[in-house]
Amino acid sequence: GASTSRFYGENIQQLCPGCHVEVLSQDSGIRGCWFRCLILKRHKDKIKVCYLELQDADETENLEEWVMLTRVAKPDQLGVRFLGRPMVRPQRVEQSKASCFDVGAIVDAWWHGGWWEGIVLCQVGSGRLQVYFPGNFLFL
Repeated sequence: GASTSRFYGENIQQLCPGCHVEVLSQDSGIRGCWFRCLILKRHKDKIKVCYLELQDADETENLEEWVMLTRVAKPDQLGVRFLGRPMVRPQRVEQSKASCFDVGAIVDAWWHGGWWEGIVLCQVGSGRLQVYFPGNFLFL
């Protein structure tokens, strides 16, 4: 709603070169993954970012690209994320302790260099969960 938009609007205004952010991918194969980035430059509503875990096509350097701060994510297949959410967010603060998640909980799980949006399906052992990632139809 309006409060969510206002929250993101205020945070986006504070993003500047040197800030760490996460950018949501909507590309096939990595859809629904938030990748950690460093802002290199800013021009109005665009930022140039350097991905910390993604390399360019030559795999010689980290990928850099311009990202529109006003671009919003497409709705997810299951409708669990709010509509109109931006594709750039401030980098999350790492939690030092494990959390408990109920079946059906919406989670971001660290996997292959990014935070993947998923849903907890079941517990599969002590402290292990099976998570479904709807962006790529993956079960882990």
